[in-house]
Amino acid sequence: MCAVWRWVGFLSHIVHVAVWVDGKVLLVKNSYRSQYSLPAGDKHRKETSAFAASRELREETGVIVSHTQLTCVLKLNEDEAWRSAPKRNEIFECRLENKPNIRVDNREVIHAEFYTLDAALSLPLPEVTRTYLRLQSRKS
Repeated sequence: MCAVWRWVGFLSHIVHVAVWVDGKVLLVKNSYRSQYSLPAGDKHRKETSAFAASRELREETGVIVSHTQLTCVLKLNEDEAWRSAPKRNEIFECRLENKPNIRVDNREVIHAEFYTLDAALSLPLPEVTRTYLRLQSRKS
């Protein structure tokens, strides 16, 4: 007998972190993607979104920011047709006075760098990151 698993109604909850220093935003390049993105990852079931964002930032870049320093600035839902389920995205923001030391693991994250808004928008980006950055460009 063969069991068939189907993802129905599963809500994926992704948190993203936009770290800004001197008008530049931190973007990462993952080994498994052709695009640059904000540091991001899955929210675990029993953690707050802000705590998950703080954890993901630390895991991907070595940058330590308290969850209390993060502000949720955007929520976006995406449909993921391949699994018949929506994906919830929350983008958190923090603005730092000094550029932090960045440490990547060269396995999941292979590059991390601060970019001006124009330079960031010229890179290949996932739609969630591009939407957030376009909104930022309208503010300036």
